[in-house]
Amino acid sequence: MKKYGKIIIIVVGILAVLALLILIYFKVTFISKDRVKEIIVDNMKVNSSDVYFDNIDFELDKTIYEVDIYYKNREYEYKIDAKEGK
Repeated sequence: MKKYGKIIIIVVGILAVLALLILIYFKVTFISKDRVKEIIVDNMKVNSSDVYFDNIDFELDKTIYEVDIYYKNREYEYKIDAKEGK
């Protein structure tokens, strides 16, 4: 029984390390959602309090953020490159 307990602890430890490495990869590789908001506000040349961010989706396969926003009762959609912020 002790043998299986050690194996389970090792497997759980490996999975935890892998999860941490994946989290670090995403934090380092892709821009944050807050940065996406800053890019859009700068691009629109408006005050951030005047913009309502309805939806910010990260598309992993395309590495883009798809963002739906409202400004002065109009809907806008932005696609922002998740790596470069363009």
